[in-house]
Amino acid sequence: MLAKFPLFLNKICPHCSPNSKHGQLTGQFFVQVFLITPNELDEKTFQPKLVSALETGLVSALLLTRAGLNHQQYENRVRALAPLAQSSDCAVLLDNCPELVKQFRADGVYVSSGQNRFVQAINALKPQYIVGAGDVHSRHEAMLRGEVGADFILFGSLERTPDRATRELAQWWAELFETPCVLSDPVTPAHELAPQNGEFVGLGTNVWNAPQGPAQAVKLAMSGNGR
Repeated sequence: MLAKFPLFLNKICPHCSPNSKHGQLTGQFFVQVFLITPNELDEKTFQPKLVSALETGLVSALLLTRAGLNHQQYENRVRALAPLAQSSDCAVLLDNCPELVKQFRADGVYVSSGQNRFVQAINALKPQYIVGAGDVHSRHEAMLRGEVGADFILFGSLERTPDRATRELAQWWAELFETPCVLSDPVTPAHELAPQNGEFVGLGTNVWNAPQGPAQAVKLAMSGNGR
């Protein structure tokens, strides 16, 4: 499993240096941070928080959520935040907007809107860009995404703590398949996070709203994952 870490990092971040190594080794997995932005944020005041998290060197991917933003608002968000991440060897993923990846100079897209939409994104963007899958609730759905070429599969919600069934599904996938696994746990306080049996842990408000600040929250989250 460890061997796929550098291969995936080079793929998920085409502009990253070949020697980039984000993450922590835990068991057979090199766990990395998949960071999820809040739905509501002010780009100017959010930038220092993002930089703080990125400076830990533990963040490999940043998902820029769109929520209810229109095209111009989302473009403003991407233009303000993407360069900060990309200059830190962190891949930038758009939220269910495969048609905007090239225009916004992102590294790829996260698709959680069903198999048909996912296949369309695969056909439009691969192999030059990353296409990851979400909204996966069964082994069958996960295998369907994997069979058509998902670069990663995210298990869980972008806004809620994963339940036991989700954790078990993610562990099953991580132990059997080569396609990297993200277990999204964006709410559980960083110091309470359990070690992950997968390549990525998805973090969100537990970083941005942490009383100790984003950098320390990221480090605490990873302290149970090999540090």
